[in-house]
Amino acid sequence: QQWESLQQIVAWTEVTSEHLHAVLVLLAIRGLGKSTTLLRQLPPFAQHSEKTVLHLMSVAANVVPSVAQLGETARELVKAALMLHELFNVAQMLQGENVPGNIAQLRELLSRRDNRCGDSTFCLCW
Repeated sequence: QQWESLQQIVAWTEVTSEHLHAVLVLLAIRGLGKSTTLLRQLPPFAQHSEKTVLHLMSVAANVVPSVAQLGETARELVKAALMLHELFNVAQMLQGENVPGNIAQLRELLSRRDNRCGDSTFCLCW
């Protein structure tokens, strides 16, 4: 039953190999933003976990070489997912720490026309 549910979720997300590659890269590099040793070496504006990874992707690509293997669409998906996670932390929601305003922000962001990380891809990422 759980396997069938998982298959239904994957079918709903319409995952492509490019999406899957982007998600795997995201999972591999996301933890860099929590390294205090790394954070101390970055400018103050980049010393927040998602901003750290975004900064590394744009300024220090050699630190995240897996990103270089992504196509442009997948790279944009990773960036969009990081920006979305900066705005809305799913773990905080699961722990009951989010306020209704956070949910409203998430809904607004996901409904925007220029959103590069659609509802289904968001579910796949998190």
